[in-house]
Amino acid sequence: MPKINDRDPHTPPPMHHDRSGAVLRVALLAVMLGAAGLGYAWYTQQPQTALVPEVAEEQRMADTGYRVAPEALPPTPAPQERTTEPAVEPDALQASEPVPAGAAGSM
Repeated sequence: MPKINDRDPHTPPPMHHDRSGAVLRVALLAVMLGAAGLGYAWYTQQPQTALVPEVAEEQRMADTGYRVAPEALPPTPAPQERTTEPAVEPDALQASEPVPAGAAGSM
């Protein structure tokens, strides 16, 4: 008895399934995890940031810096007195209309 072939003679041959997509995903995941690990290791070795308050150290040595005698400084001029009156907004000078008793605060 002859073997019966149920396949269509015009169908293409079975396609080869390439597995490189899965390998690429695993490789990218490994690279990203490695980069995150290196970034964390680099970040933990950094000095403290400005967000962490630093402890102020007391001064242990005497201040031996250059000092100017007060007599050598030029005298500071006295502040000038105001001769003009402060500006007043024009809206404050105008009299406002009286508000009816029922209208104040009703909304």
